[in-house]
Amino acid sequence: MRQCFGEVLGEDHKDGRAFPWTLPTHDMRQAHQSGRPRCRKGTVLSGEVDPVEVIRKSDPYFFITYPNPGQFPGLEVRQHLDDVFSRLCEHLMNMTSFPKGQKDPPGYIDKISIPSGHDWWKNILSKLARCRILLPLYSERYFTSTTCGKEWHAFSIRQRLHEKATGGTPHAILPILWTPMAPEDMPRVAQEIQSHTLGMPALYHSEGLYGLAVNRAYRDEYELALWGIAKTIVNKARSTQLRACDPEIFQDLENIFDEEDPK
Repeated sequence: MRQCFGEVLGEDHKDGRAFPWTLPTHDMRQAHQSGRPRCRKGTVLSGEVDPVEVIRKSDPYFFITYPNPGQFPGLEVRQHLDDVFSRLCEHLMNMTSFPKGQKDPPGYIDKISIPSGHDWWKNILSKLARCRILLPLYSERYFTSTTCGKEWHAFSIRQRLHEKATGGTPHAILPILWTPMAPEDMPRVAQEIQSHTLGMPALYHSEGLYGLAVNRAYRDEYELALWGIAKTIVNKARSTQLRACDPEIFQDLENIFDEEDPK
């Protein structure tokens, strides 16, 4: 029989509130009567699917979520993104036992210039279901991206499943300040995330990682920032041990940055 995660998870054990994707009791009954139970905020399951599973050694350590490169005004920004990604992967290969010779690197970043189609989105969701840490690149442009909001929503669902299965609260989102932003200019869901990145230079907070990357005078600070991010990724991944999940649960995702529909 099909099951809705809302029924499996029930109420939030901390404050009695239903999880964002659960259905009220009467809606659950109606869903069963219709033969296709659905969950608020996005999960429909068919068959016997284990909601959480242990991470594999070859699963990516991090997933960089950022606006589609087609939204960026110039190629230079794309080059800096690629450099950040490559340097983080290089650090992680030296800091962890991530298998050598893998087709995929120890991190993930979407490099499709014009994303479209079912296969593209299916690949995104499969990575979100198995990556260990989510790295959102905070900027004003980031929080206007519907795709980024849906990626965050998917990852938050996975964190809730982990919490319910293990009893431990995961802290697997590591915000990266791409450009300087005041907390009050961020959506509420981003304001609630505490960032404790190890060994970050003072200029990182005033210039952002992008500011350090484009200014040659800040090259040393840029290197220190990347090293601090890499160390924090490894520490968070080891301490959190976030469980993987089946990407099929990521249905009907919404833009979690939409303040008119708080998650």
